[in-house]
Amino acid sequence: MADIQIRDHLDRDYPDVYTPEVLTALSSLSELNHDRLAIMRKRMDRRTERGEKQQPLNFLSPDDYIIKGNNKRAFVRASVDSNIYFKEENFQAS
Repeated sequence: MADIQIRDHLDRDYPDVYTPEVLTALSSLSELNHDRLAIMRKRMDRRTERGEKQQPLNFLSPDDYIIKGNNKRAFVRASVDSNIYFKEENFQAS
């Protein structure tokens, strides 16, 4: 099992929450964090590249299908303005 770090001494302040069983479960789950971080890093890289190139968001076509395992499901989407672009100035603090 992986070691986990509980910030701000919360484990000492809340021993009724951070029981040995909970810490064991969190430690087991923490091994999945590497995959999650890698996926999020790729997502942020794609978002950054799309922003730098001022590319629009891509949505699935209403005719596309999402296939997960043996399930084939139609993708249902709401109408979206096709002129949506990432613009850095929209995200700056005022």
